[in-house]
Amino acid sequence: MRHLERFSSFSGEVGAFLSYLLCASMFFSFPACALEQMHLEGQVGLPRVAISLGPEERRLLQKHQILRLGVAAASHEPLELVRGQSVRGITADFLKIISSSLGLKTEVRVYPDWTAALAALSAREIDVLGRGSSYEQQLPGMLLSHPYADNQPVLVGRIGDLEDEKLLVGDRRMAVVDGYAPLTELADHFPQAKLDVYDTVREALYAVEDKNAGWVVCDAASAAYQLALGEFPSLRMRPLTKWRPAGYSFVFRAEDVALSELFNRVLDTIPQLAVAEILGHWVVSARFDSERPSVFTQEQLDWLATRPKVKVVVDGGTPPYSFFDDDGRFSGLQADLLAEIALRTGIHFQFVQSNTLGEVLSIMRAGDADIASMLLATPERKAFLNFTEPYLQSSFALVAPRNSSVKKLVDLEGQRVATTKNDAVVQYMQEFYPRTELVLTDSYLETLMKVADGSAEGAVLFLPVARYLINQYFTEDLRVVMPLPQFQAALPFAVAKDNPMLYGVMQASVAQLEPRLIGKLLGRWHTSLPAKSSVWAGYERKLRWVFLLNGAVLLLLLIWLGYWFINRSRKRAEKARQLFRSTLLDGIPQSVAVLDLHGRFVLCNQTFFTVFRVDPDSVIGRAWGEVNGLDPAQEGAQQRALAVLLAGQETIDVQQIEVSVQGDIYTFRQWTVLHYGVNGQVVGGLTGWVDITDVQFLLQKLQEARDRAVEASEAKSRFLAVMSHEIRTPLNAIVGLLELTMERVDRGEAWDRESIEIAYSSSGALMLLIGDILDLAKIESGRLTLDPERNSPRKIMESVYRVFHGVATQKGLHLELDMQLDSTRDVLVDGGRLKQVLSNLLSNAIKFTDHGGIKLSIRTHEVGNDLSMEFVVQDSGIGICAEDQAILFQPFSQVRGPSGQRGGSGLGLVICYQLLEMMGGRVNLYSEQTVGTRVTVELLAPILEDVVSEKVVSLSDPIEGASLNVLVVDDHLPNRLLLRQQLLFLGHHVREAANGQQAIEVLREQAFDVVFTDCNMPIMDGYELARRVRAAEREGLLAPCLIIGFTANAQVEARLRCLEVDMDDCLFKPVGLSMLRSCLGKVVQHVELNKVQGRITQTAAPGKPGTASFDLALLQSLTAGDQQVMHLLLSEVYSTNEVDVRRLNELLSARRWRDLGQVVHRLKGAAQMVGAQQLINASRAYEEGLAQALEDDDAHWRAMAVLDAVAQLQSSVKRWMAASG
Repeated sequence: MRHLERFSSFSGEVGAFLSYLLCASMFFSFPACALEQMHLEGQVGLPRVAISLGPEERRLLQKHQILRLGVAAASHEPLELVRGQSVRGITADFLKIISSSLGLKTEVRVYPDWTAALAALSAREIDVLGRGSSYEQQLPGMLLSHPYADNQPVLVGRIGDLEDEKLLVGDRRMAVVDGYAPLTELADHFPQAKLDVYDTVREALYAVEDKNAGWVVCDAASAAYQLALGEFPSLRMRPLTKWRPAGYSFVFRAEDVALSELFNRVLDTIPQLAVAEILGHWVVSARFDSERPSVFTQEQLDWLATRPKVKVVVDGGTPPYSFFDDDGRFSGLQADLLAEIALRTGIHFQFVQSNTLGEVLSIMRAGDADIASMLLATPERKAFLNFTEPYLQSSFALVAPRNSSVKKLVDLEGQRVATTKNDAVVQYMQEFYPRTELVLTDSYLETLMKVADGSAEGAVLFLPVARYLINQYFTEDLRVVMPLPQFQAALPFAVAKDNPMLYGVMQASVAQLEPRLIGKLLGRWHTSLPAKSSVWAGYERKLRWVFLLNGAVLLLLLIWLGYWFINRSRKRAEKARQLFRSTLLDGIPQSVAVLDLHGRFVLCNQTFFTVFRVDPDSVIGRAWGEVNGLDPAQEGAQQRALAVLLAGQETIDVQQIEVSVQGDIYTFRQWTVLHYGVNGQVVGGLTGWVDITDVQFLLQKLQEARDRAVEASEAKSRFLAVMSHEIRTPLNAIVGLLELTMERVDRGEAWDRESIEIAYSSSGALMLLIGDILDLAKIESGRLTLDPERNSPRKIMESVYRVFHGVATQKGLHLELDMQLDSTRDVLVDGGRLKQVLSNLLSNAIKFTDHGGIKLSIRTHEVGNDLSMEFVVQDSGIGICAEDQAILFQPFSQVRGPSGQRGGSGLGLVICYQLLEMMGGRVNLYSEQTVGTRVTVELLAPILEDVVSEKVVSLSDPIEGASLNVLVVDDHLPNRLLLRQQLLFLGHHVREAANGQQAIEVLREQAFDVVFTDCNMPIMDGYELARRVRAAEREGLLAPCLIIGFTANAQVEARLRCLEVDMDDCLFKPVGLSMLRSCLGKVVQHVELNKVQGRITQTAAPGKPGTASFDLALLQSLTAGDQQVMHLLLSEVYSTNEVDVRRLNELLSARRWRDLGQVVHRLKGAAQMVGAQQLINASRAYEEGLAQALEDDDAHWRAMAVLDAVAQLQSSVKRWMAASG
């Protein structure tokens, strides 16, 4: 490349003369050495022109015989194309016509460049050159023929550069082709441009493409030829209408006038059709506005003269129509069309990017853009938009997965079809394919993604867009099934309705676009992708001039670069140090700040700004009190901390402070040390704040927890003291009276029944106390359960009244019972727990009342299917103060003062409160000292239907004359002796055993109806005894019997453990006569009912399938013959069994035998409740197999037996419920 600075204004004609002289000397001084010889190759069928020749002209032609043409090695397409061993192009075609018409042979010589070719012409090595123009015309000794091709000058540059007039006249580089026009002429037209000379048009275009030059000046034919190759997607042409250089001619030496005249005569005689064929073959169409008559009105021309700026909102997701390339430039067919319109009209288009169709419409409605592309005309949009005539008609296409069998749109009926939110597509699909399910998207790419990821079975979108996106992104996944030519869309430009001038210009511009141009542009985008990088031209330039100052400039440049490098290294090192310090400080999780001697902030880490919620700009350079947002109350503390260190009193200052950060209080441990400069002098302080807010909070919580623990320990001590007193008081009476009784008997005195009754009463009080403690523990652990059953509120109140009437009378108090019953129906409630609550309240009322009386009242009324009950206990006692009422319902709490000295464990009211809460009730207490106390209990319970049942023998009443054989097993002799005496007293036959092993031997000798066994014994405990007895019964070695355990562990867990080993019941020590009478009465009743009624069973033979049954007599005994309760019980068993059967089937399919055992155990429990012996036996068989770790097949068989037994039980229960109504 040769670079020539623009000519100065003072050079004038002297500069021009010197340039001519320089060129001439160059032509005659350079050796004219051709690189090689080639042959001329013209088109086939070119005409031969007949001209008349004079004698001199004939002699001239005979003298030449061979016409020598010179060309440059660098092609100047399409005028001269040097390819292989031939030269083609416009010049070759015209020269072939001339040579054949004049009877001359042609010889072609190729030179390194155009300057060498001109020198060869001057040196008479060749006879003629082609493509001569203004440049050769102004050279001395040169003669030009008539033009054989037009020379329309154009500017080629980027779209934005050509539209901006300021850039065209600015101080920028311009690329020109060697020999195209005189430099003086170019300098006159572009006085401020810097001219860069290139050998070929292609090299000049690459310079603009690579942004090494602003634009190129060349002829339209050469520019159009190069741009048509598709290597310069970002370049466009603009005509130069005010400058018209000479056309392309043949170049001769000035003395060869005769030869040039012969050329002119042939050129003038060539038919216009032949000229048109040659130019049409080689020249790509490149017409401009200046060549056409104006299609705009004068008003529109005046408006266009202002170079208006127009905003265009474009959708970047519709390639090849419109998209944004890798450099963010708007590209595609619409970009080309708008660029073409911009070149023809001078409008400067500014693009507003949008991603969805909805966003385009929103922008146009808001008036933020003037023109929109890719909007189809609909009645709704025509309300605020004007649409030009369509510039293109586009078909839609059907897209489906590559492996899909879809062949046409009708195949997708009833399936999902994706499309954009386009009114035309949606309307078309709803009208012609109403059964398809439309999946609407915001963009075409999203539409194809819906098909690719399976969210839709097909898609409808523009055919060119579909092909383009599939080729780029979905080659392996999607395919275009078929075009939809019946569904066409016309693509216009949409113009805001409030801009009629712009609409008229766009309408005229669209009408002026040739279909050939649109087709060419569309074809280009169909077959090409956006340019991701410019093509590097990479041609080495030949230097014509060697400047003596290059070395000096290079040396100065190196010196400057060295200085710049050293300076930059110093700055980078300093920046690195600053970055290191900043990173080090920011890496500290605590707040840190550097202060100067005046307390102003010099540097703070990021944690400081985050913790104190301040902005760096408001902190740096200011003292604590000057920063808006920092707690002003701490300003003095900050100053004192630094002052203490500066005075030398401390080397580090540490203090705990509380700081308000935007209203939130934080606790920090603040430390401060001195900060020294490079000279060792103190320059300030380094302060840090460690946030210990959470630590302080945890310490506070820990202290509170410690205080609560101390209080709990003290409460426990108080409780132990109270319990010691409460337990020892009845024990004292028991031990003392029993001892006194024994002494009197030893003396021969009669039994003192009164003393024994007092001891018995004291033992009962002791049992109630222990029961209260256990009840509270059960309530707090959540293990206490209610046992609701049919009860009469009237009977409950009468029972409580009878119990406490005598106690109140003995104390001289009047006890009144008031019952206002709107309903006397029975309810489902735990009567025992309700009596416990009322008894506790009434007992307290009597205890704390010295004069007057107590009123016990009840009010009931029905609320839907429930009965609302209000129990009131009102006394005229000493009352309770408000302070004591606050703690009254807390465990082990008692009122203080004289009333607290009346005894009690402090558990009664707590248990009442918890029990009522479990039953869904509530308790309210109102008390006033010296006046009395009123306690109200409110409870809601379901109403039960009235029943008239047949007389059923009471389980609690023993049957006269029934005597049982009972075996008592206990390692503790006193307990065994007591139980033996109690059973003999009740009329039963008793044998004893000291442990489980002895019991097995006794059972082998004699059959027993009942076995009473202690649960915890040496050698063999009661649980093992029960397991062995049941196993022997199943094998037929022992006769069946009832096993009843008894234990001192009065917990639910103990009873459950007894039932798990197949005991029939469990009693808690101490066991009284009434408890034994009730328990054995159930046994006797069960035996007698079996004799009288039998069992309602349908049991099949052993080993054969049959129908499971249940024991109706057992149910009647459990429910006291209450038909409604029996129905409710069986209904619950039926529904629970259904759930367990479903779970059993799931576990059976998964072969999870151990988990299945848990379900079988629950089914066995239900079977025992209703006496379903077949299900009990099947369940036991499965559990035994599980314990023996049997094979899967055996476990499966036993599980199926359980399922059969459950099915038979369910069938029996269902039939009984249907029959009983």
